Amino acid sequence: MGAAGLMAVPLLSACGDEDSPADPNAAALVKQIVMAPADFSVSFLDMLVTGHQGFFAKEGINADLQSGTGSSSALQAIIGGVAHYTRAGRTALPAIINEGAPLKVIGTVQHSDIWEIGSLSKKPIAEPGALRGKRIGVASEGGATEQLVHLLAESAGVKRDEIKLVVVGAGAAGYQFMLKGDVDGWIVHNYVRKAIEEESGEKLTVLKPEDHVRLAGSSWTMASKTDIGDVPVRFLRALLNGMKFAADEKNRGAVFDALQKYNAEAKRKTFDEQFPAQLATWTANKGESGMLDLIEEDWVSTVKLMHSAGMIKRIADPKEFLDRSYIDKAKA
Repeated sequence: MGAAGLMAVPLLSACGDEDSPADPNAAALVKQIVMAPADFSVSFLDMLVTGHQGFFAKEGINADLQSGTGSSSALQAIIGGVAHYTRAGRTALPAIINEGAPLKVIGTVQHSDIWEIGSLSKKPIAEPGALRGKRIGVASEGGATEQLVHLLAESAGVKRDEIKLVVVGAGAAGYQFMLKGDVDGWIVHNYVRKAIEEESGEKLTVLKPEDHVRLAGSSWTMASKTDIGDVPVRFLRALLNGMKFAADEKNRGAVFDALQKYNAEAKRKTFDEQFPAQLATWTANKGESGMLDLIEEDWVSTVKLMHSAGMIKRIADPKEFLDRSYIDKAKA
């Protein structure tokens, strides 16, 4: 990515401020633009619940929640000062930081994957080494699912040219491709795989990334140079309270209301299927007490694998871009 790639881009979609202009207290709040890298969905309920339930406002933050069209544009918005915080994935961050982007990671949301590789029990792909010589279905060319397959393969010394990737789209379509023999396995959300098993009565072999390799997850990111005092601490404290609220089973209806506020097309049945899997990624590190923790070892492993897989040209020391001070203070 050259210098042009680091230029700011305009925000692509806005859902309005957490506090309306008519709110007499809004002027006393610090305006912060919080950007999801994609359309609002179950994946971003950490920020949506926090906004909907007023946890940002309780921390003195007027949060303007925005949605974008990908990690790259969202990170560019942070670099250009158009937005204050965004979520970014494990491969997008090291790649852009290696190009000199002034970013730092302040809290990890997802400590496990909702993605896994499913295969038939008669032709199992149960560990990364078994990917060698296989045809694997991915959601899209060059996207996060393709990169995850390569990272898993690299962890077992399996190189790119030893795997054939086939675009099968996201969701259950990959299962049909597998039944027809077009692929040997496919990368799929765990809740979709469970639904397929229930409908078909067939138990699939599952390769779960976290069972075999340490990988960093989607993380909150901000500009590395900022002069806004303790606002990032308050931002993370609000998120923690929002996530803990969402984790409480008795609040499940309110969590769906938050999603529907920002995504009018959200369906309760789909939410009920997907949210438990998302929640599990939040609490995979020591339960609720480990929410938003930064795990340096996960980033070390991720960066090394990205380098050996040819995704980045140098091994960046995670100390260059991880800043634990804000989450430590938020939890103090």
